[in-house]
Amino acid sequence: MPRREALRRSARDLRASLREGLGTFREVPLLGRLALATAALNIGGAGLGALYTLYAYRTLELSPFEVGALWGVNSAAALTAVATARRVVGRLGLHRSIALFAPVAAGSLLLIPAASLAAPLLLFVVYELIFGYCATVWSVASATLQQRLVPTERLGRVIAFSRTVSILAVPVGALVGGVTAGLWGLPGTLTGFALLALAGTATVTGRIRHRTDTDDPAASPAGEPAGDRA
Repeated sequence: MPRREALRRSARDLRASLREGLGTFREVPLLGRLALATAALNIGGAGLGALYTLYAYRTLELSPFEVGALWGVNSAAALTAVATARRVVGRLGLHRSIALFAPVAAGSLLLIPAASLAAPLLLFVVYELIFGYCATVWSVASATLQQRLVPTERLGRVIAFSRTVSILAVPVGALVGGVTAGLWGLPGTLTGFALLALAGTATVTGRIRHRTDTDDPAASPAGEPAGDRA
């Protein structure tokens, strides 16, 4: 009984935290735009990621060594982004960084279906470099802006809500990707998910300033999480 009661209390606390986090999103619409862009990248990346290996082997006829090397390229790009994000965001400004890196990361997903047309290995390398770097810098910049917009006492609840939405987007994207690939074929499905990600990240390409936020180039990102890989 004590254990069951503790689980019920924990579930109630979680629901209350998510409701409070959702309330903050309603108060600060920019948070919703950031969450939508993140979810779009996750859905698009998960949809492509579920088909990535199959596409690379069956359609592009890449070797296991080449596919493994591509993962290494992505990891190297992400690590480089972690090491340089502070300087990049400081030079470009927080708002310009957000408006630039999310759409560029999403746009690079179009290189995946384009690889079936010509130079597949080269296009995959370019994709891995761009996505690995830009998605990571975007993660740093968006997390920093989120921390600036949200009062400290509500930050944990907002992060819990946004992470829940982002994480749920991953299995949805993977499941839908597998189903639609059977209906449309690989190239059409890959293109569709890339365009979906690009459309979602367009929500942060406009004016994103907020009255509680500053764009101080000297301010450094509060955290440096790595971006999700398609």
